[in-house]
Amino acid sequence: MLETNIIENTDTIELKLFGEVEIKNGDTKIKGKNHWVGQGFGTLAVFIGSTSGASVYATTNNWYILLGMNTVTPTNVTMTTLVKPISAQPNAKYVYGFYYSGSTNAVLVRYEAQWYTGTVSGTIGELGLYLTFSGGGVGMASRLSAADNSFTAFTVDTSSVLDVLWNINLVYA
Repeated sequence: MLETNIIENTDTIELKLFGEVEIKNGDTKIKGKNHWVGQGFGTLAVFIGSTSGASVYATTNNWYILLGMNTVTPTNVTMTTLVKPISAQPNAKYVYGFYYSGSTNAVLVRYEAQWYTGTVSGTIGELGLYLTFSGGGVGMASRLSAADNSFTAFTVDTSSVLDVLWNINLVYA
């Protein structure tokens, strides 16, 4: 179980966790803010802690990004999956973790997934970032949704690569 009272004096330490998602597909270029779901917080903190500030560049199997077609269901903290996921997995994926340039108190973790030309089609209305949780299972940690007005749903250009960059920022202020 996640310890919730780790820091006693919150007047002197503040932690900001935020992120955005970039989607590129042909002429479509979108940026939107992701929404955290409950099971994602602890897992993300463990992952960031495991980078220890060192640069990481690796393909990995303990996370993935899924695309979904739902455009009407807003994100809520109890969600564990996309509402209408598309089964096509990305053809390539990478994760990077590093301190911001010149900083010792700000970490960026970037998950990148690519679907090659013709691999996926349809209208994209939601995206989910799935991470491996401390118990070993994989679950949705964060969701981007057109229903939250985080981005505008779009139809995939099947003649272009679909590239999703999921940026997560952790800043000690």
